Amino acid sequence: EAVRPSWDEHSSRGPWRNRDPDPIPTDWNVSLPWALASTGRPDPPQNRRSSRTGYPRGVHHGPQIARPLPPRGLVVGASAWIAASWLLLVGPTPPLQPTSLSYTPAIRMMVQSMLVLTVIAWPLVRLSCTPRPRPVLSAALDTIAIVVFWQIMLWPMRLVTTWPVGRVLVVDAEAVAASLLVGGLVAWATATARGRTAAMIALLAWSIGVPALVGGRGAAGGILDGPFVRAWIEAGRGPGPLISSAWWPAAGTAASAIVVWVVAATRRPVPAGEAPTTSVS
Repeated sequence: EAVRPSWDEHSSRGPWRNRDPDPIPTDWNVSLPWALASTGRPDPPQNRRSSRTGYPRGVHHGPQIARPLPPRGLVVGASAWIAASWLLLVGPTPPLQPTSLSYTPAIRMMVQSMLVLTVIAWPLVRLSCTPRPRPVLSAALDTIAIVVFWQIMLWPMRLVTTWPVGRVLVVDAEAVAASLLVGGLVAWATATARGRTAAMIALLAWSIGVPALVGGRGAAGGILDGPFVRAWIEAGRGPGPLISSAWWPAAGTAASAIVVWVVAATRRPVPAGEAPTTSVS
């Protein structure tokens, strides 16, 4: 007695009774029944294979790389830092004679407090945590957040000080350049999960150690004076004319930051097993 062929006799996969269906790898994300995948009918869109890789379309088979999260922890911490600094240095009660001169010392201390956050607190927290996924991009997001906070804090100070626009621009340039340099060092140190202690020591030496040895000569000392000394001197000059060399220290810091960012971007990233996500984001 002849064996009756199945309805799928003319299929490229052969008769159903005479050939077992092709096994489906367990790692393929296929939601269809097993038999439907071997009937010879046109494959539905979710089961079609890519002509380049041979895998089903829309299914990722490479290593899973976590996307960097927005720096929510940094935003909350920086907001609390600025609010606490304002309450401690300026206070909710206005002075007896509210003039620009009476607010200037507190505003200068506010700038110093923001520099402490930028140069010491922020890198100290990031370099103390385990490496994050895509450390260069994560450090870039942190840097953008810090720069935005500087603009929010700095420019409204013209309402209570005698700073001209040029003075605010100089202090802002110092702050942005320092933020770029710190962010580049954080990206460089966390890109390979090594050198974090050296990066923090370098930041402390640049911001505190070298200026203490130089003696704080302001614009004449250039980049060696560090961000704290230069910002303190520039914020205390008031409505006076700008010194022609006031822009050079910020330009030197920005150039150094660009070099550090380029080096950090070319470093080998941390393997996925060595870069777990952290609760500090």
